[in-house]
Amino acid sequence: MSRALMLWLERHGLPPWLAPSYAVMVAVAGLLGSAAFFWLVRRDRGDVGVEGRALLWGYGAALLGGYAFEALRAVPEALARGAWGPVLHAGRAAYGGLLAGVAVAGLVLRRRGAPVLPFLDRLVPGLGIT
Repeated sequence: MSRALMLWLERHGLPPWLAPSYAVMVAVAGLLGSAAFFWLVRRDRGDVGVEGRALLWGYGAALLGGYAFEALRAVPEALARGAWGPVLHAGRAAYGGLLAGVAVAGLVLRRRGAPVLPFLDRLVPGLGIT
């Protein structure tokens, strides 16, 4: 958390644990984005169960896809070094997560016979929040 916030808390006699960590902010953003998404699903009279399942699978795929994308980008370096280190310690890419998440959510929806484009329209505000 920013040093300015920590100093402000200290100056006002507040404990430093009140400053949210990155993980807490990611969790809060995820919850707010999901709430916005489900509000839009209900407003549009969509199937909450099917679209919620697609959102959940898409979120998991986004996490894995972000790592997989960067791991694949590290393969040439790993081959050049003759070691697995670059692949095993690769970061996470937002665009890899976006591609994997949208693809898997789309597959879940198609499998259930649900339309994909309205789902994607309802997903956009939540992605903006997160």
